[in-house]
Amino acid sequence: MKLPRWLTGRSAQPEYPTDYIPTKQIFPAWERLLRVLAILALIGVPLGGYFVWRSRQPQLDEFPQVLSLTNDSGWTTTPALSPDGRFAAYASDRDGAGPLALWLHDLKTGESRKLAPDGSEPDFSPDSQDIVYRTEENGGQVRVLSISGGAPRTLAPHGYGPRYSPDGSRVAYFTTNTPASRFSGGSLYVVPSAGGDPVRLQPEFTFARYPVWVAPDRILFEGVNAAGIGDWWVTPAGGGTAIRTNALAAIRLVLPRRSPPAAWHAGRVLFSGAEESFDRIWELPLDPESWQPAGPLHRLTNGFSRETAPRAGPDATLVFTRPVQEVEIYSIALDPVTGKPAGDLTPETADGAAAILPVLSGDGAHLAYISSVTGVSDLWLKDMRQGTAQKLSSFRAVGHRPLLSFNGRLLAFPTSTEGECLIGIADLGVADNQTFLPGCFGLWDWSPAGFLVFDPLAVRKSIGFLRRNQSVPVPVLASAARSVYAARLSPDGRRIAFTAGPSGADAQAYIAPYAEALIPENRWTPVPEAEGGQPAWSHDGRILYAKSFRDGSECIWGFPQGGGDPFPVVHFHDAAFGPGKLHTSEFQMSTARGLLVLNAARDRANVLFTSIRKE
Repeated sequence: MKLPRWLTGRSAQPEYPTDYIPTKQIFPAWERLLRVLAILALIGVPLGGYFVWRSRQPQLDEFPQVLSLTNDSGWTTTPALSPDGRFAAYASDRDGAGPLALWLHDLKTGESRKLAPDGSEPDFSPDSQDIVYRTEENGGQVRVLSISGGAPRTLAPHGYGPRYSPDGSRVAYFTTNTPASRFSGGSLYVVPSAGGDPVRLQPEFTFARYPVWVAPDRILFEGVNAAGIGDWWVTPAGGGTAIRTNALAAIRLVLPRRSPPAAWHAGRVLFSGAEESFDRIWELPLDPESWQPAGPLHRLTNGFSRETAPRAGPDATLVFTRPVQEVEIYSIALDPVTGKPAGDLTPETADGAAAILPVLSGDGAHLAYISSVTGVSDLWLKDMRQGTAQKLSSFRAVGHRPLLSFNGRLLAFPTSTEGECLIGIADLGVADNQTFLPGCFGLWDWSPAGFLVFDPLAVRKSIGFLRRNQSVPVPVLASAARSVYAARLSPDGRRIAFTAGPSGADAQAYIAPYAEALIPENRWTPVPEAEGGQPAWSHDGRILYAKSFRDGSECIWGFPQGGGDPFPVVHFHDAAFGPGKLHTSEFQMSTARGLLVLNAARDRANVLFTSIRKE
């Protein structure tokens, strides 16, 4: 197949004349020198500060040795250390696919044993005899289990991230707005470790998660208050006014990306964050009186892959994980009449990288997607009949999301050239046959006369219709309280399916009659139990496929539109594998007659340990 030259990001000839630059100097030499010196000063001051900061960071050979605590082929994660230094606990799928099991690792003998068949996020009691943890059973619960055995006790429903208080009398945890999803909202609670009624802390906060005890009666957490201010906060464990730490402002000066607070050790918050390419383990000291940053950030590890979930133990021991995520595209055969599954999940890519946003041509002959297998995100096209794939783009920005025409002949995706946003439409059968539409838009679907688009920079997402001869879209779906995304037209063009909600985790699939004008919200019909959203129509429009938590896990279900019960299409009950591990902007389903494709992520990780370098 001959590729259009614009897909390679290189022009056949210069896009401007090369002789327009004047040869006469506009400024005299002394003024040019002053300008150069001023520019060097502006650059040198921040660079100098950066290099001074870097010089204070430990060099590669100054970091303590890192050793592997586990060597599993699957997903081993959320480690914790006992206060007496004898044990580590972690969650792992080492004995097979399914839920993560809770394991106890004897650091003296090296032996490990399974404590519970379903458990993660462990934390030891101060006497090292009990473990509080999260289980997915019964809709998700916080439980306590003795390391010597016996039946677990349930402390609270729907809890995540449980942590013992320093005296062991209480357990802090958080819940989400949607119990089945970890990524929706958050509320902070404390419950007696012996059992009792949970008490909500800071109920006026719209978001409160990731509790870490920093004193016998103080809890650090990440939250957003009623005024919309997001930061790390410290709250009294018995209730009262929360103190803003201003930690995030200090962190942002150094790290463009960071995780929530993970642990507390010797007056410092442990967390992971990325200074450059990889997330590493960091610490930030906080003043125990004011709870404000009391010194600079300090990096504790120097790995060459992502490092997360730090926890500290006695004698400055540090455990953490190095997770790797592989995102591949899969297909499943469908019965063309009933729309039900007619085969098993089959991989269409096996790159060990990130393959996202798959889209089929209407005849199922071609699959377009974005992959980072080369180290950058490129557009790829797979011939589904031949089983071969080729890279279509190089040195070219690829926006969200590529579209294929029904016959696979036309390809469209957002791009940019010299800072100008464009929608490119290429005829894949004819070299250099392409057109461009101006505008900074993301694409959702074709329509007979244009595209369904969205503004990628908007905080509250909405959907518009963009004619090919216009530059301003007509609003189609919008809400003051909800983002609207993942819009797909039915094959006959008469209905539109989409997802709407205050966040990706609190979303719902809807169907509405389509019009190239604003569709009022009272005409939006929710698809019952399709709370995961991100729908795709069957080839004949009789089935709507969407994510659903009907069976307690985020799976793919079919929802008949002419009557009939929903039916499962693909189950994802493996804790380490599924579409639920992807951001909503990365996941997509697409269908053709007798075929459905989607992308899903597989997590792999092991636990490592080192020591915290003392200054």
